[in-house]
Amino acid sequence: MPKCSACGRFLSSAGATNCTGCQGLYHMVCVGLVENGKLPKLWKCPECLAKRPKKGNVDTPVKAAETSCSDGDEASTELEMQSDVHVEMSQSVELGRELRLIREQLQHIRNEIKDFRSELNEVRSSIAACNLRVDTVNDRLLDIEKEILAPSKKSKEIEKLESTVAKLKVDINDRDQDLLRADIEITNLPETRGKNPCHTVAAVAAKLGVALSQNDIVFAERVGKKDENSSEGREGVRGRRIVARLSRPSLRDDFLRCARTRRGTITEGMEYSPPHRRFYINERLTRTNKHLFYLVRETAKQKQWKFTWTKLGKIFARHGEGKVVHQIKSESDLERVFGIPDVGPVTN
Repeated sequence: MPKCSACGRFLSSAGATNCTGCQGLYHMVCVGLVENGKLPKLWKCPECLAKRPKKGNVDTPVKAAETSCSDGDEASTELEMQSDVHVEMSQSVELGRELRLIREQLQHIRNEIKDFRSELNEVRSSIAACNLRVDTVNDRLLDIEKEILAPSKKSKEIEKLESTVAKLKVDINDRDQDLLRADIEITNLPETRGKNPCHTVAAVAAKLGVALSQNDIVFAERVGKKDENSSEGREGVRGRRIVARLSRPSLRDDFLRCARTRRGTITEGMEYSPPHRRFYINERLTRTNKHLFYLVRETAKQKQWKFTWTKLGKIFARHGEGKVVHQIKSESDLERVFGIPDVGPVTN
């Protein structure tokens, strides 16, 4: 099927015309002609009319002088009509070209919009994937946080390591306590500058009736922070505690046994000026056991337990006479010991 030389669309025999010059086919509407209207005998398209010389063409035949006026009028009218048709066709062709350009631009814009939509969909897919990854990471972090904060959900390896660390701490503390097997601690004795602590320990032993010589004392010294209110010659101020190591653990046990037997002994007769005061002798404990013994005494006061004591570096508590004896090894035992009912008297 032929196409219109003006708009490029297919055309049919109805509503179409052809140029007598180039034999081109056109829609009558595209060249400004009225469908089913009267056409000139020698109709030419706008392009063929544009190629026709306007003036100065020597080959143009000269009209005969004898041509009548009526023929001249008809010829001029026909020329004017063809000129008007030429102008209208030129405008139609230009309009068709502009329409084609607009159509091409619209098609180009449509393709760009289609590509942009495709890119936008890809971006949306990427954003959705990123959001999914972020949500997954957030969920994993929440699970990890719950595992860390929930003691019941700790892994078996962590629980095993914690148990091992706790056991090692207990073992180290027991070993350090064994190193103090022959040590004693004397408190609430006045402190005088220049007085040898070894002589003080020997005087305390004599006061308690313990046969102790200077060779039985490995070392003796005062430890702790010195009282800021104390001054040279003021014996009424409480002095720092004395720690001493004896030559044999058995000798230390005799020392402690005599101290318990003569509980309430005061400094009278020991070269201390009045007022005389009561002093205390205990076995020396590690820092851990000393803190634990302090907690046991305070808890026993709150719970109205009557007895708390230490023996060979171990801490014991009893509610009253004839009640069960509890050994306290760690702070976790406080609730277990002081929170359970008595089970009966101690049996040998």
